[in-house]
Amino acid sequence: MSRIWVRLLILSVVGALLGNAPARGAVGTPIRLKVDATHAPDRHYEVHEVVPAAPGPLTLYYPKWIQGAHAPVGPINSFTGLKISASGKPIPWKRDGLDVFTFHLDVPAGVQELEISFDYLESGTGGGSVTDKLLVLNWYQVVLYPAGAPTAQIFVKATLQLPSGWKFGSALPVENHSGNEVVFQTATLGRLLDSPVVAGEYYRSIDLTPPGEPVHHEIDIVADSEAALAMSPEVQKGMTNLVAESGKIFGARHYREYHFLLTLSDHTPHFGVEHHESNDSRLPERVFLSPTGSVDAGGLLAHEFAHSWSGKFRRPKDISPSDFQTPLQTSMLWVYEGNTSYLGDLLAARSGLWRPEDYRGAGKLCSKSRTWTSGAYMAAAGGHGNGRGRHFFRRAKSDGMAELAAGPRLLRRRRVAVARSRNHHSRAEPRAEIARGFFPFVLRRGEQRSRVETVYVR
Repeated sequence: MSRIWVRLLILSVVGALLGNAPARGAVGTPIRLKVDATHAPDRHYEVHEVVPAAPGPLTLYYPKWIQGAHAPVGPINSFTGLKISASGKPIPWKRDGLDVFTFHLDVPAGVQELEISFDYLESGTGGGSVTDKLLVLNWYQVVLYPAGAPTAQIFVKATLQLPSGWKFGSALPVENHSGNEVVFQTATLGRLLDSPVVAGEYYRSIDLTPPGEPVHHEIDIVADSEAALAMSPEVQKGMTNLVAESGKIFGARHYREYHFLLTLSDHTPHFGVEHHESNDSRLPERVFLSPTGSVDAGGLLAHEFAHSWSGKFRRPKDISPSDFQTPLQTSMLWVYEGNTSYLGDLLAARSGLWRPEDYRGAGKLCSKSRTWTSGAYMAAAGGHGNGRGRHFFRRAKSDGMAELAAGPRLLRRRRVAVARSRNHHSRAEPRAEIARGFFPFVLRRGEQRSRVETVYVR
């Protein structure tokens, strides 16, 4: 077939696809999003959006499948008061009959953008939390976006209004900050939703960039009291070491800069969520005032930091959809989280945030919790099991910190112990191959391991 005919065929296919695409604004025209959080202590956000559009049917989505949570937990129960208009005239909309996260409307002729407003009522669910003194804003709580384009092609210009006197931290670059209003640089929808904001009356930012490190690292802490911000010099040194040790292990930085976003409160849930250039971590208010503060904070922050490589920069294919409505296929989540648990513990110990006995204790706990039957293991891996024998994935026995002193080569190998199982051959290869080249404990096709040995990464 001649090149001319090939080009004509491609153009006809593209034209057909564009002709069937839902009505939406031109690719690259940003959504203008404004979140009024001045009433955050009352657990209330007012949201205003201007969304580019074109005449015809339009579908709007409220984010459903949330990265890091690995589940359809978009806080739709907190979404209320939706109003859509154009040039001051209301436009009727209808919620999808099968999916409460989906809204349908017809854009009138001559309309180029829609004005959308709604309220978000903080209920303590969905990953975001507010107290009288602080807030954690995840942008998936406060945005509607049009169907018809990958999130990498949808751009958002976000503005946030904070209570008077509150300070904030985020990995999202700032274009302008005046008074209580913050204007962020335009970002793709995916990057926006991957860049939470912490803000509060009591706020502290600490530079964690090691000497000679060209990429900026910091921790942004918000707390319910000023006393809770008192990170000791020892913990601060350990956090700086954490950044330095990650450079020695991974050898490169894949982000512009990195922010540890830490919330200290007894009135929020306590957990950690990974992001590309930051992490959303939450601990009790007085964690830095307790004798175990270094261990408690170090374990969580090191784990979420390691996720920036293991799970964000590199992740299983089926946990990387092009929008926030497609279900996440989590059959490889055992790799996503398991590899990060190993790396996070390693970093916490090598940085000095953990003592040798803390590392050994975590290894023993990990060993006990990773005992499955063959069938259970294979189901978790996305394959099948014959139900015979038991498999144990655990840390190899270590005499203290010997493994930790081995240095960067630890990324190249992982001790894996597997108890012998009769006639067992791994059937998880199709999904396991997704993680090849990064995750160090995926078994090769047909391999049968009966002793502690080293599994190398390609």
